[in-house]
Order: sequence, then structure tokens, then C-alpha cells
Amino acid sequence: METKVSILVYMSTAFKIPENVKSEFNLQGEGILLEGGSGHAYRFGDVVIKQVLDTEESKWSSELLNKIPISSEILIAKPVKAKSGSWVIENWAATTYIKSAHIKNNWQDRLNASRKFHALLKNYAWNVALRPKRHRFSYANSIVWGDISFENMFNGKIGAYIKQIFSFFKHINCNNQIIHSDLCGNTLFTENKIPVIIDFSPAFRPTAYAEAIIVCDGIAWENAPLELIDILNAKDRDQYILRAINFRLIVAALNEFNRPGLFKSEVKCFEPILKKLFSGLSS
Repeated sequence: METKVSILVYMSTAFKIPENVKSEFNLQGEGILLEGGSGHAYRFGDVVIKQVLDTEESKWSSELLNKIPISSEILIAKPVKAKSGSWVIENWAATTYIKSAHIKNNWQDRLNASRKFHALLKNYAWNVALRPKRHRFSYANSIVWGDISFENMFNGKIGAYIKQIFSFFKHINCNNQIIHSDLCGNTLFTENKIPVIIDFSPAFRPTAYAEAIIVCDGIAWENAPLELIDILNAKDRDQYILRAINFRLIVAALNEFNRPGLFKSEVKCFEPILKKLFSGLSS
């Protein structure tokens, strides 16, 4: 019996946008349900609206993204204010739509985009008032980096597997800054190959961790070859990879009650990376 963790989870079903929310953001019609976004992101012309995981995080990140200067080298889906002046209305937030698409196997381009985006974020301060347990992604990040204890959180095979990965952890000296912790699928490109950053998922961690997440997600979810890990050149590369994988597995574990079998499926996706780098790992 696995431990149940009470945390906000979105299922893959479409959400109806309240009429007053549409009015606040000047949206007409029904909108186009976008792929991804867990079934809660819609496009209305040059605006994309979606439900947010945490209102306070969304308000703060909207203010942050609004401050970032425009760059000719990278585009950012900027937040859109409602008529009332708020960034979030009843848990819905909007950003600009930039015509762009996902390009397969352009790993160096995605890493370059990550570096350009994080360079823009480097000198901004993190919001220390944000709760570590505000949603499953922030919760998992806090566990991986030792801000929240993992002990007795999950029982049985799930807990044992995650604990086994923790056993390979070693201390690393690193500098934290604001990062986007979900860039693999949220880095798109225009027809002119200019990167477009969408769905900002803020965390206060090393940039090398963000890059490790890109690579691990690419191998696990986009069938990239295991050799892709060699594109990472950070000191303590393997330690960042461990943390990236355990982050994804803990997110799955937190969602296991709502989606039985998800953890096992994610292990199957990420385990080849672990076995390539660390001998002695048992399934």
C-alpha cells in the first residue's frame, strides 16, 4: 500500500473556461484545445489561456516574465493581464501566442535556448514566500534537493526504488538561480529557427540541473539515444542526471494514486540512463 500524498493534480481532460474569465481576458468563441497542457490550455487568436497549478506562483512568475527585456535571440510567451489588472482570474492565466513548433532531435538548439533564457533570468531574485509543497513539481524538486525529507513518504517498491537512487547521490557545490525546470517539451522554434520559451515552470536550482532534465526527458520521452548524455559538459554531470531522474520519478510517485501504474511506466523510460551510468542498480 503506497502512501497517499494530498497535492493538486490535473488529469488529462478538458476544462471549460468560465465566461467571466473569458470576458476578463477579452476572449471570444470556444478556443482551440492545444496538445499537451494536460487538457487545460486553449488558444484564442494571439492568446493562450490555461489553468495554473498555483495562483501565487503564477502571479509572481508573470511579474517576472513581464520584466525580462525583449531579445532578438530568443522569444518568450509573455503574460497577458486581465481587464481588472490581474495576472490570474479564478486559477486561469494567459500568455501571448507565438507561432512556433516542436522540432525533433534538435538537442543542441534546445540547450542553447536554455542557456540564453537562463542568462536573462540570472540577476532576478527568487520569491522565497512560495510554498515548497504548492504543487507536485515543486514538491518533488524540494525532496530531490533535500529541502523536504523523503523518509517514510512512500512505502513498498516505489519508496525502495527512489531511495536506491538517492543512495547514489553525492554532495555537489553549485549556484542556484531561477530556472525553467521543464524545457524539453516547452522549447519551440519559429520558421526562422528562433527559440520560443513557453509554459514557464520556475524553480530555484542550478542551470546544469535544468539542462540535465532536458536531456533525460529527451531520452525517456522522445526516444533520443543514450549517448545524448554526452552533450552535457557540466562538472558533476552524473549527479545532475541523478537528480533530474529522481525528480521525474517522484513527480510520478506523487501522481500514482490518481494514475495507477504511472511510476512503473516512468521507471521503464528513465531506467536505461541510470543503468548506463551506475552499476549495481536493481529494478
